Amino acid sequence: MDGVDVHRYRHLSRLWQPLIGDGGLLPTLRRRPWRAVLLPALLVGTVLALRRAAATGVDVVHAHWLPWAWLASLALPGLPVLATAHG
Repeated sequence: MDGVDVHRYRHLSRLWQPLIGDGGLLPTLRRRPWRAVLLPALLVGTVLALRRAAATGVDVVHAHWLPWAWLASLALPGLPVLATAHG
């Protein structure tokens, strides 16, 4: 995209994608609270993906959600994190 390499992280696997899809994480958990058992796997998967991306030499991380920006800042100290806040 205009000389910028973009790498998109897939949350968990296709099998678990419904944790995030269907309106986002919080609305999904409000409708189906039992899916909260998947949150630890989501967090670990996110940290692993961030570290894999950092190993490739990324310059910045765009975290689409403020809690993910916080997580990215903890997982990759020193790497700039751009956060999108909606609302």
